Amino acid sequence: MLHDTFQQFRSLLINCQTEIEFLPGIVGFVDFSRSFSKGSLMTMLEQISHTQDYVVDSFEGPCFAIGRADLPIFNPMPQPYVNKNLLVFFQGNIVNKDELIQSDTSCLSNAHVVASLYARHDVGFLNLVKGHFATVIWDFEKECLFLANDRFASDQMYLWSPRPETL
Repeated sequence: MLHDTFQQFRSLLINCQTEIEFLPGIVGFVDFSRSFSKGSLMTMLEQISHTQDYVVDSFEGPCFAIGRADLPIFNPMPQPYVNKNLLVFFQGNIVNKDELIQSDTSCLSNAHVVASLYARHDVGFLNLVKGHFATVIWDFEKECLFLANDRFASDQMYLWSPRPETL
């Protein structure tokens, strides 16, 4: 069913007069009934991976499936970044990364920086980050999925839910 819905959406876009190409970014499903499949997520990732040079990562959680596709320029490390409390996907670039990590050289990836900032500042970390980005954070303790984009929504996030009010 979910795959059919996505295929209908794709067909609608293909049949438009203007050709639309999906930009790389983060894709996924939020569905508490878990009616999504790994195949559906991979189909979505294929739509935003335009060459073999793209890095593709994915993760299936308790009520979501998330993936990202991007050229390995700003975020070459595999994702998601996972620690004992958080799982983080990150798309984009943090311009003030050096300022944010200061002397913490263990923060190598942008996803790790976001996890570290979220652990210290909760969602207030968004006020500290400068750059263009889309991020998805699963908080294991709170059992909460947090989705965020920079103030201009520069990086793409394609999400689907059978209940849009969950997004």
